[in-house]
Amino acid sequence: MLYRKGAVEGEVPSFISNFTSSLKYDRKIAKATVKVVMAHIEHLCEINAINTNICHKILEILKELYGGILEKYPNGKFEDIHEYIEYYVISKLGEDVGGYVNLGKSRNDQVATAIRIVLKDEIIDLLEGIIKLQHTLLNKAKEHVETLAPGYTHQQKAQITTLAHHFLAFYDALNRDYERIHGSLERIDASPLGSAAMVGNTIPGYDRAKVAKKLGFSKIVENTEDAIASRDFILEAIFNIAILINNISRFVEDLILWSMNELGYVVLPEHHVATSSIMPHKRNPVTLEVIRAKTAKVLGYATSAYALLRSLPYSYNLDLQELTPILWKIIDDCKEILAVLSDLLSRVRFNEERLLKSVSENITLCFSDLAEYITLKYNVPFRKAHRVLGEISKRKHITLHSISEYLREKLSIDIKERELEEILNPIHSLKRKTVTGSPNPKEVRALINKRIKSLLDKESKLSRLRSKS
Repeated sequence: MLYRKGAVEGEVPSFISNFTSSLKYDRKIAKATVKVVMAHIEHLCEINAINTNICHKILEILKELYGGILEKYPNGKFEDIHEYIEYYVISKLGEDVGGYVNLGKSRNDQVATAIRIVLKDEIIDLLEGIIKLQHTLLNKAKEHVETLAPGYTHQQKAQITTLAHHFLAFYDALNRDYERIHGSLERIDASPLGSAAMVGNTIPGYDRAKVAKKLGFSKIVENTEDAIASRDFILEAIFNIAILINNISRFVEDLILWSMNELGYVVLPEHHVATSSIMPHKRNPVTLEVIRAKTAKVLGYATSAYALLRSLPYSYNLDLQELTPILWKIIDDCKEILAVLSDLLSRVRFNEERLLKSVSENITLCFSDLAEYITLKYNVPFRKAHRVLGEISKRKHITLHSISEYLREKLSIDIKERELEEILNPIHSLKRKTVTGSPNPKEVRALINKRIKSLLDKESKLSRLRSKS
């Protein structure tokens, strides 16, 4: 081990070195770490802190390593990727040349910078996954603007909506998730490099902002201790992703319930279901169930991340190396979930007959419309109309005639059966709802068109951001 010379000496038993080494996790940041070292050495050369010839030799080896770091990735004996990179350069050039690699920097600022570089790209990947899922939702919404569906509260049928309206509800939740996750890029996009262990370096002319620009950052984390200690940008990313995952889980739960034989609203694609080893008739919603399970795990990971950071003193502690694997795992799971769900939704079919029957067989789903109608036309207090219609809803057999008779008896109003038929018609019910954001097909079409335009604009901006990373 390169660093076990000086204050700390002697061989470390392999079970101890394996326990404290982060090599198994550092593969994710390996290329970014070499990139960080290269930018640092380039700057030392620019400010004449290191002999130009030495700089060029070091950079030549680093460029070679950058191209093949994953193929040359070490199996053991190093504390981390940072020690390995320095060891590699020294092994090629000798200590008299390679020994300048770590001048003016520490593993502390180096790892924090590499994590931020990789996380920026990972966040952009995640945002692209959200956009793809949103495109799929809008395509499904366009197909089902007038497909009636029961809306639920308390897992009981409540009112009539459409599939398109339901899809847009999930779309809008994803939009907020996108905005939160995109917003976190502003905090991630700041370079810690040049902060060294925690108080910076003594190299005359070292310009942290200039090195940050080389690495694609828009700014620096100004306070050098904060630059080393801060991992709140990771927590922010994790919890924003956890909110996204929670929204996905709720939507997935609907699909699982809708695929039940008792409802049969949805027919899942063949490659998203599996049969039983003993029951030949089964079509189990396996991918949705695994999504549901993985979303639960993400919440657990997020809690672990928070607990890990909760009581860490400033500034750097090796505990932090246990945090980044949690981050990468959450992101990998989330990207996988987005891809799988996008594929499922692009292929899923809905049983429109079952959905129509579900809303048509229950006349009470329009009773809130009728209560409003009675109040507005006959000047009956809404609570009174609500109570009387509630009494009707308890009856075993409800007909237009029985409703008309009961309203005449209890409220002294004369609503004809033809009038009731119009009010309680599911399609007419939707068309009467003219408030912004309602499931009225005309309103839904406008909402879809607005979102298509917004999504294309968002996609274009993200593409430009990708080109800068």
